[in-house]
Amino acid sequence: MVNAVSTVGGQVLDPRFAEIEEVFRENFALGLESAGASFAVFHKGEISS
Repeated sequence: MVNAVSTVGGQVLDPRFAEIEEVFRENFALGLESAGASFAVFHKGEISS
Protein backbone atom coordinates (compact mmCIF):
# COMPACT_ATOMS: atom_id res chain seq x y z
CA MET A 1 0.00 0.00 0.00
CA VAL A 2 1.25 3.48 -0.85
CA ASN A 3 0.66 6.38 1.52
CA ALA A 4 0.45 9.76 -0.17
CA VAL A 5 0.69 13.21 1.33
CA SER A 6 -1.47 15.98 -0.12
CA THR A 7 -0.10 19.50 -0.27
CA VAL A 8 -2.19 22.47 -1.31
CA GLY A 9 -0.30 25.56 -2.38
CA GLY A 10 -1.19 28.83 -3.98
CA GLN A 11 -3.22 31.78 -2.96
CA VAL A 12 -6.42 33.67 -3.64
CA LEU A 13 -5.58 37.08 -5.03
CA ASP A 14 -9.04 38.61 -4.69
CA PRO A 15 -10.73 38.16 -1.29
CA ARG A 16 -14.14 37.96 -2.98
CA PHE A 17 -13.10 34.48 -4.15
CA ALA A 18 -11.68 33.21 -0.82
CA GLU A 19 -14.48 30.65 -0.49
CA ILE A 20 -13.16 28.89 -3.60
CA GLU A 21 -9.84 28.30 -1.82
CA GLU A 22 -11.62 26.96 1.27
CA VAL A 23 -13.62 24.43 -0.77
CA PHE A 24 -10.53 23.41 -2.76
CA ARG A 25 -8.54 22.76 0.43
CA GLU A 26 -11.47 20.92 2.01
CA ASN A 27 -11.71 18.56 -0.98
CA PHE A 28 -8.10 17.50 -0.37
CA ALA A 29 -8.59 17.20 3.39
CA LEU A 30 -11.59 14.90 2.82
CA GLY A 31 -9.70 12.78 0.28
CA LEU A 32 -11.96 13.80 -2.62
CA GLU A 33 -8.94 14.64 -4.80
CA SER A 34 -6.69 11.70 -5.58
CA ALA A 35 -4.77 12.64 -8.72
CA GLY A 36 -4.01 16.32 -8.09
CA ALA A 37 -5.79 19.40 -9.29
CA SER A 38 -5.33 23.01 -10.27
CA PHE A 39 -7.74 25.88 -10.56
CA ALA A 40 -7.66 29.46 -11.84
CA VAL A 41 -10.39 32.08 -12.10
CA PHE A 42 -10.31 34.99 -14.49
CA HIS A 43 -12.92 37.68 -13.85
CA LYS A 44 -13.31 40.46 -16.40
CA GLY A 45 -9.90 39.66 -17.86
CA GLU A 46 -7.99 39.61 -14.56
CA ILE A 47 -6.76 36.62 -12.59
CA SER A 48 -8.73 36.37 -9.35
CA SER A 49 -7.55 33.13 -7.78
